[in-house]
Amino acid sequence: MTKRRVFIFADRSLFSQGLDSLLRRSDTIEVVGIAGEEEALDEIKALKPDVILIRVSRADSGPILSRLLSEVPGVRVVSVNLDENIATVYTSQRFLVTRAEDFVEILGREEVQGSSVLQGKKV
Repeated sequence: MTKRRVFIFADRSLFSQGLDSLLRRSDTIEVVGIAGEEEALDEIKALKPDVILIRVSRADSGPILSRLLSEVPGVRVVSVNLDENIATVYTSQRFLVTRAEDFVEILGREEVQGSSVLQGKKV
């Protein structure tokens, strides 16, 4: 069984340590790194995780999310908002759009429709 490689990116060490402890109990997840600073982008690029978990209640999370998605191809970013208890999954998919009909095709794709839901209700 292939383990999903996860990088924890959060500025609160208590959150990072707790999540690390929880995830390490899983047989299907391997935590490959933990960081809390934006400079960790080089480490993330080198480790090539499948998933990056990021705590997003920070005011500057938009630019960080954008950089992760654009600079780490194929990664899924799961943002965790602790204030609202919501996890959002982002993927770095890009599609070539040369005609209006391309939008209809893109929106019909399963991966665009949001087939990934993290144990619970979709909001």
